[in-house]
Amino acid sequence: MAHTLHILRTELEMAMVLSGCNTLSDIDHSILFT
Repeated sequence: MAHTLHILRTELEMAMVLSGCNTLSDIDHSILFT
């Protein structure tokens, strides 16, 4: 379970970097539905 969560966190962090989001609050409708 911990390994799965680590993978998911890594994927989220990479997606945030690639989309230019520094924090979770930077993710809004325009990022999700473009």
